[in-house]
Amino acid sequence: MQKKGPKPLMIPRKPPEQKPAFVRHRAKLPSTTESDIYSPLVGEEERYVQQSSQATSTLECAVLNSSEAVKTAWEECMDNNHHYTAEQSESAYFSIGGDVPKVQIPYETLPGHAARQLVVERLRREYLVFDLEQLLAEKGIEPNSLMPRHLNSTDPISAILPLEIFDNEDYDCRTSEDWLALGKTEGSPGQKPVPAKALLLKDDSGSPCPEYSWHLVGVLDYSKEKCQYLVQKALHYSNQKDEEVKPSKKRGHKKKMDLLHGGSEHWVPRIRLLFKAEDPRVFVERIEFAVRLRKHAEVQLLYSTSVDCMPIWEGNPSLSDDSLRRIKISVQSACGFKVTIFERCIKDLEKEVRLEYDRIMNRMVFDKIVMSHPEEFSDISLPQRDTECIPQNGCVPVPPCNFEKKQAEFALNSLLNLPEVICVLPHILSECHKITNMRLFNVTLTKPIRLDEFELIQSQVFTEVIQYLQEKWVISLSKSIRSTNNSLAKGGAGKESRFTIFRLMKLLVFRMRSSLHDLVLDSLNSLSEFFLGACHSVMSCPPDMVWGSDLFRSPYKPKKNPPLLVDLVLDQTGVHYSPSLEDLETLIAKLFKSAILVTHKVPQLYKFVMKNLVTMGSLLIEPMSFQKKEVAELEEKVREAVIKTATPLRAYAAEYEKHLDLQNLDIGTFKSHNAEQTSEEVKTQVKQHLKEIEKLEYSLPSSIVIGPFFVCVGAVRQSLIRKRKSLANTLLENLALMLRKQIESASEKCNIISKALQEKPNSIEELTEKREWMKQIPEQLKSYTEHLAKILLDLEVLEEFYYSFSNEDVNRKWTAIWWPQRIMYQMEMVTIQHEEDEKCFHEIQLADRNKFEEQLDSLKNIIAEFAKYDDIDLAHEMANKAKGTRTQLKQCQTLALTYNARERLLGLPVSNFDCLQNLIKDFRPFEELWTTTSDWLRWNESWLNDPLSSIDPEQLERIFTAAQKTMSNCIEQFKGNPDVQIVASIMLGKMEKFQPFYLLIQCLRNPGMKSHHWEMISQCVNTKVIPKANMNLNRYLELGLQHHLDEISRVAETAGKEYSIEQALEKMEKEWATVVFDVFPYKDTEMCILKVPDEIFHLLDDHIVKTQNMSFSPVKTFFEGRLNNWERKLRLTQEVLEEWLSCQHAWLTLEPIFRSDDVKQQLKQGRTYEHLEQHWKSVMSIDFSDQNVIELCQNVQLLNKLKRCNVFLENAQKGLCDYLEKKRSSFPRFFFLSDDELLEILSQSKDPTAVQRQLHKCFGNISQLQFQSDLQITHMYSKEEEQVKLSLPVAPVGNVDIWLRALEKSMKATLRDSIESALKVYSEQPHVEWVLSWPGQVVIASFQVFWTAEVSEALEKGDLTNLHPRLQNQVCRH
Repeated sequence: MQKKGPKPLMIPRKPPEQKPAFVRHRAKLPSTTESDIYSPLVGEEERYVQQSSQATSTLECAVLNSSEAVKTAWEECMDNNHHYTAEQSESAYFSIGGDVPKVQIPYETLPGHAARQLVVERLRREYLVFDLEQLLAEKGIEPNSLMPRHLNSTDPISAILPLEIFDNEDYDCRTSEDWLALGKTEGSPGQKPVPAKALLLKDDSGSPCPEYSWHLVGVLDYSKEKCQYLVQKALHYSNQKDEEVKPSKKRGHKKKMDLLHGGSEHWVPRIRLLFKAEDPRVFVERIEFAVRLRKHAEVQLLYSTSVDCMPIWEGNPSLSDDSLRRIKISVQSACGFKVTIFERCIKDLEKEVRLEYDRIMNRMVFDKIVMSHPEEFSDISLPQRDTECIPQNGCVPVPPCNFEKKQAEFALNSLLNLPEVICVLPHILSECHKITNMRLFNVTLTKPIRLDEFELIQSQVFTEVIQYLQEKWVISLSKSIRSTNNSLAKGGAGKESRFTIFRLMKLLVFRMRSSLHDLVLDSLNSLSEFFLGACHSVMSCPPDMVWGSDLFRSPYKPKKNPPLLVDLVLDQTGVHYSPSLEDLETLIAKLFKSAILVTHKVPQLYKFVMKNLVTMGSLLIEPMSFQKKEVAELEEKVREAVIKTATPLRAYAAEYEKHLDLQNLDIGTFKSHNAEQTSEEVKTQVKQHLKEIEKLEYSLPSSIVIGPFFVCVGAVRQSLIRKRKSLANTLLENLALMLRKQIESASEKCNIISKALQEKPNSIEELTEKREWMKQIPEQLKSYTEHLAKILLDLEVLEEFYYSFSNEDVNRKWTAIWWPQRIMYQMEMVTIQHEEDEKCFHEIQLADRNKFEEQLDSLKNIIAEFAKYDDIDLAHEMANKAKGTRTQLKQCQTLALTYNARERLLGLPVSNFDCLQNLIKDFRPFEELWTTTSDWLRWNESWLNDPLSSIDPEQLERIFTAAQKTMSNCIEQFKGNPDVQIVASIMLGKMEKFQPFYLLIQCLRNPGMKSHHWEMISQCVNTKVIPKANMNLNRYLELGLQHHLDEISRVAETAGKEYSIEQALEKMEKEWATVVFDVFPYKDTEMCILKVPDEIFHLLDDHIVKTQNMSFSPVKTFFEGRLNNWERKLRLTQEVLEEWLSCQHAWLTLEPIFRSDDVKQQLKQGRTYEHLEQHWKSVMSIDFSDQNVIELCQNVQLLNKLKRCNVFLENAQKGLCDYLEKKRSSFPRFFFLSDDELLEILSQSKDPTAVQRQLHKCFGNISQLQFQSDLQITHMYSKEEEQVKLSLPVAPVGNVDIWLRALEKSMKATLRDSIESALKVYSEQPHVEWVLSWPGQVVIASFQVFWTAEVSEALEKGDLTNLHPRLQNQVCRH
């Protein structure tokens, strides 16, 4: 289509309003007039004229200048008419001017505007461009769809309603008279046809499926009764009868046009008739509107018919009698009918109401079914419910009333006929209106405030209103009533005036109460609107909502500014708000209660006006009830809104829970935990903290609005940022502290080196050592330099983050850098000094060696003098002298080594000091002799006189043995010195003489000596011997015990053996004192089980053997009863534990089995197991909290219970064995399973999947089965995870052996079917594809079948040469 220029809008594209459904086209819409439709045309036309004066429209150029434009039927028709002259116009078929569009333009052309004829011509040409069929096709409208059809079985939803019913006449730009007036031509006496197009039958053949198309017709007449136009087909003279005019296909080709004449006549509605003088586009919209309206009507009809055809189900809820009674009461009170008429009509109305109620129930069911099954009811569309609009105007029927009577009663009872009352009423109403217009709450907040501030503001407003009510309002009304009273009193009739005032007061009280109630309700309404408006956005929040990651934008903003301000708080208790959300709920309840309390404090005016009036009861205006329905509903609504508000607030707060660990992190703890981190770790963590700071800055807002709350998040945001900065600074401080310590440590090492270099050596050893040490200094300085370089690199990390160093840190750094140079300089100076020191030490060494040789000569003389002493009385003096000499020898030995070492260091010849070793060797016998002699004399005195209880027998034995050995050696060594040898011999004789006393002390100090042993000794010596703490050896010798040493030795030996038995018993008892039972709960039962380690049984066996061995001892008499009792305890403990564990093991085996009811029924051992379980429960009911094993096992009754339990267990196990044999006979593959494995399967019969663990033992290479959601077994898997689908799925229902047999049959059937199918397609599929398409065992079996067949065939034919390559090829492909 060529481009069109601007054009005037001559008629509307669609009507201002749509007609309701099922309204006939003749009914005009009441709110639409012709002037309304065409009102925009004048202005549009003026703009069009202005544009046309500047440039020729594109449409005009296209119509007038194009030589290739296609002529339409309209053009051919009008060209045919234009060939005639004015004298021939009467004989033309169509009227001249029948295609003139309607415009609203002045007939007189104004300056600057296009001429009326030009505009009309342009519109006419524009209408000619459009093709009606094409426009309808673009809308998806076919001609046949515009005509009603008959119902048929194949198309039950076809269009059956005439389209003209839904026509909207508001689309029409002319009335029927105006359209027909186009057929009247000036100067022509008759009516000419008006050119148009009508939707008519293509032919009159009477086909059962007629087809329609648009025909050129002439409009002749209009019937108001039918609301249809009479049209006549336009035909050619030269064509056959009723053949209509067809347009030429080419423009510029002058095809000869025949004259038109009238054909058959038809009555058509306006919706099927397009006048040439109207816009085709508007006509298409008219048709589209009618089609859409008809479609809606058909949907409504089908829906209503479907609902009406539904039967009334008895299960549907019916209209209750109580509801029907309330409806009847409402109708009776509203209609004003007489009782007789009402009773006569109410029955039919009841039936109608019940029927309508049942229809609504059916409609609800129908809607639900259609919505639940849209594919089954695709032909049915649920109608959209139109919102009902309240009409602006209307009439309400009023029941008949005797107006004159009512007027007289009103005049008699009313106070409005008194001028004084009428004068005071405006003032009273004004005062009451003031109260009504007041508000108890200030809800005009301009900025968010905290909850306590909000409460304070409301309290101030509330106080002001209360004060006004109790003071100004009451006083003002009182003055008005008193003035009225005075006016009435002047008029006379005192009683009547007082009665009038009383009535007026009564009226005023009601008015005051109403004003107060209105004040409270309006205030509460404004408060409710205030909160509900702020909370409206959060009402749809789900309880489990999650806020999300966007913490800046809030979808829950109020209609106005948020009224309340809260702070988000993060602390040890978690994330919460300050003030808490519960405080708002409490405040709302308080505000509602306070509002109602206003009405409880306002006094009545009787006492203020009528002071002499005697009143009874309360002098306050009747207050509003706390349980008032409106107030309760408002409070509940606001409370629910506030509760709803908490949901997004909590969800928002939950997003900050991830920051709790950061907020509550203790800096001191963090500092201690990260004190030893490397610089790289610190750098990484500090960067991470800085990133987190940036993340916090752009991820956390300073504030956010959520419902009625302005949430301040800035404090949390800054706190988290500060905490992150603190953590980063702490890491840097830790690193700085660590580096400071490292620098100090390194500098201290250098300082130590420097101080060591400054120290002057005092000997050649120190000089040599210092020289060797100085050789290591360069290496140490190198290591120090490398270490310092690392420290400096770490310091760069701190500088990277702009860490502020103190002056001390800077000084330490540069001091550490300076240390190597300083030390190297010191080393040079110290080396020069060492050369001078070495010369000095050389001279000192020569002098010290001469002095040492003189000292050796002196010691040689001292040792030689020891050979001259042989007096035992001087033993102590000689011992002290020997000790001094020994000390001098040791010093000389040390000096000799020192001097030899110095000589080596100085490069001098090494001196020989072998004489010193000879002196030491010669002195050692003298030292041992006199030292041992001195010690023996002291020990002998102590052993005889000290209390026997203070003597340690073992120490006595060591000393006595060592002294004897020393004296024997001395006798041998002093053979060449008889005098000294005599001293050693005398001391050895004293020792041998003391030996019986030594043995007596050993016997008397035996730890096993008891009272009966002392009695035995007393019998041996015939003297009462009672050991006492202060008795010494001399006292025992006085008793003559040394003469009975053999008898005392035997008693002491017996005591020692008895003591060993006692110690062994005590040790065993001590070991068993710590052995207790370990008890654990068993699964989900109330029972518990014992855990007895093997170590306990090993200990029992070991102690029993030891006890038996001690029983064979000849000295057991004194401990025989204790030994027997202990052995009895051990054996009883062993027996109880064995019975207990045996019973427990059997019970643990049987318990899961007998849990299954199926097993109980089949075993018929339910009673036995119940007895067993009762006994076992009684056994395990023992308190194990503080029970020692050996003490608890001494209960003989417990042993009897355990034995009875084991008897029951033997019976149960015997029945169990028979049961297992029965199951194995039922399903022989159970023979592959052990008793425990089979019991595991049978005990879990309710869980078919439990068989998976033992499946591979029952069926070779089957690893598992696939269970569906309904537990059906559909597949089996091999160990190689090869899957085979069962041809017959198995339902694991009933006993395990039964469905396992079914599973075995299904497996066999599956393999049989698979092999059969594989054999069928073996020759059809390629070999590799065939191998990969079937399970491995199926492939092997099938291949063996074909291999056997092929080999047999080849053998029969005697042709094996061709078979071998084929088989070899198959093997290679495998």
